[in-house]
Amino acid sequence: MKLNLRSLIKPLLLCLLLQANLTAAEIYEIDTENSIFGFEINNINDGVEARVPGKFTKFSGTISFDPETPSASWVEIEVDASSIDTAIPKRDQHLRSPDFFNVKEFPTLHFKSKRVKKSGAQTYRIAGHLTLMGITKKVVAECKVTGDAQGEVTFHLKRSDYGMTFGLPNTADDVAVKLQVVGIKKSP
Repeated sequence: MKLNLRSLIKPLLLCLLLQANLTAAEIYEIDTENSIFGFEINNINDGVEARVPGKFTKFSGTISFDPETPSASWVEIEVDASSIDTAIPKRDQHLRSPDFFNVKEFPTLHFKSKRVKKSGAQTYRIAGHLTLMGITKKVVAECKVTGDAQGEVTFHLKRSDYGMTFGLPNTADDVAVKLQVVGIKKSP
């Protein structure tokens, strides 16, 4: 039997085209100029409890979002730990030290989703792994779609789970993380 290369190419191309049309996923890069990676933590100083806000100013990420098949969606984010900013330079320097983020040894934080599940009309639950200070733990984030290529992501973490115990209990263990994300669609 003689094999005809042309007879194989046509079905192969057809199969590839059909496979490409099966997914409606769109890929977005996080627009870091218009997105915010923020957090809040309770702190007691001289007997006064205050909610301390902060943010990371350098981060990047990619989002693949398929509204028809959320389980095919995924997220990956990397954060420059040294970009922490609480608007108080002396505190920021301390947060970069081995007492907290130890940025010389662990320069980045990394999140990679493992599962995305629709949880409401415009909400999704994103389960994944967060690596902070060389320790990887499972986190579950809530995502609310707030507009075209825009969303708000929230989750909580215990800093002691990542070996960050300095200042307990005056500096709370629970950290509320909130990202306001704007995506830039990548060209196909």
